[in-house]
Amino acid sequence: MTTKIFRKFISDQSGAAMAFILIMFLLLVVGGGMAVDFMRHEGERAKLQDAIDRGVLAATAFTQTSDVTLVVESFLNYRELNALEDGALTITVVPDIALNSRRVSATASYEIDTFFLKIIGIPTLPVAARGAAEIARNEIELSLVLDISYSMNGAKIASLISASNTFVDLMLTADSIPHTTVSIVPFSPNVNVGAQLASYYNFNAWHNYSYCAEFSDASFNTTAISTTAPLIQGQHWRLGTNRYWCPRAANDITPLSNDPLVLHAAINSLVVERYTSAWAGLKWGAALLDPSAQPAVIDLIADGSVDPIFSGRPAAFDDEDALKFMILMSDGDNTWHRVMKDSDYAHYSHTETYSQRNADYWDDHNMPNWNSGSHNNSAMTINSNEGDARMRDICTASKAQGIILFTIAFQVSAGSRAYRELSSCATSPSHFFHVEGLSLDETFETIAATIQRLKLTQ
Repeated sequence: MTTKIFRKFISDQSGAAMAFILIMFLLLVVGGGMAVDFMRHEGERAKLQDAIDRGVLAATAFTQTSDVTLVVESFLNYRELNALEDGALTITVVPDIALNSRRVSATASYEIDTFFLKIIGIPTLPVAARGAAEIARNEIELSLVLDISYSMNGAKIASLISASNTFVDLMLTADSIPHTTVSIVPFSPNVNVGAQLASYYNFNAWHNYSYCAEFSDASFNTTAISTTAPLIQGQHWRLGTNRYWCPRAANDITPLSNDPLVLHAAINSLVVERYTSAWAGLKWGAALLDPSAQPAVIDLIADGSVDPIFSGRPAAFDDEDALKFMILMSDGDNTWHRVMKDSDYAHYSHTETYSQRNADYWDDHNMPNWNSGSHNNSAMTINSNEGDARMRDICTASKAQGIILFTIAFQVSAGSRAYRELSSCATSPSHFFHVEGLSLDETFETIAATIQRLKLTQ
């Protein structure tokens, strides 16, 4: 009897479809549930990665004084990662803190419980993230090359002074002062180097009123100005009330300073002159970033004008720790640059044309109209086209040496000659700024932020 029942059970096929349906149902549940578990996993991973990225960025800031591990953990808490509170999260933070740089890397991981994968023996899924951020307090060298031509008179020079002061404050913080130098190079028809800085170059000085230099076209193919090769001292004569061909002492170069008070004083003393020679400003701005100026800087340190910590500046162009920037602001075209003929400069039968007596005379007398009488043949060394060519050469030479050039076209018509020359001088289109309004503050703030930008490295 028992054997008969067993044989009947073996041969009975009723209910076979139900078993198949149950198996397929379980497979569908697990398959669909896997997608749910993986979506939850990816959401948790994204939150953890975001928290790690934000945490290491905050921890690398030079202003950060808290423990870097606590800083990173605070961002994990902010993202409401319960694993941190439960002690289930493992986090490793590795700081690398130096005087001039900070690097923080972090890894974190924990596990989340699965809802459906546990059916097939996978009760948890690992969640992991890693990130690193680095900021380097590079040795920064800056030249501010500023247009003080007569068209900058009034509200425009006031805007330049305000924006330049803001820029100095942004660049020279308590942390950056030991690592940043700023040179201010005002220009109009020329650049007045100033008696002190000129004394550390080989000026063939024949008067003591001002210290402008005359350069050859070829000299604009290099950023260097030798401290030993002779420099031709420019002439000095009055162009009108309180205006001279070589700018006044109030507009002298301020070289390699990290003292906000000195720089603010130099900026606040700026006054407008006549005509525009951006190429002259760029030549001296680049020279103060060129290692050839090191002998002059040594002398400036000796007389207390430059902080001794900057011995060795300007750094070599291939120094990986040094960043060099030049910022050119102008509101118009290069105009012209003239030098008197000897016959015009000599007066009252002075036997020496280039003498202090001749300089004394023209310091007290306005130069006659260049376009009238016998003076219409006075030598013109540089016209506008030649000035533009000089500007292109020194911009090219500067960029070839790795100097990052920002240029600002201030209230210049789009597409105009000045617009084209300034935009082509910049390191890239993103380094060129066209300011149509009166305020320069936002532009200088943007440039400062660009220089100081912190980047996520991984």
